[in-house]
Amino acid sequence: MSAELARFQELLVEVLREETDPGRALERLRAHPDAATHRDWLDRIEPRMLRVAASLVRRWEVRDR
Repeated sequence: MSAELARFQELLVEVLREETDPGRALERLRAHPDAATHRDWLDRIEPRMLRVAASLVRRWEVRDR
């Protein structure tokens, strides 16, 4: 895995963990420099996908502690 992809994945998990509003999560992702090479993907994301992904991240985080 490239370092660039690893940074984006870390950012994605952080944003999904912290943001409950999918629109705000997408804004944060689009604004972050580590997401620059993934803009096309971000432009195609549906808010409901972010909502489900955020729910999973928060559940797994609790389980892993």
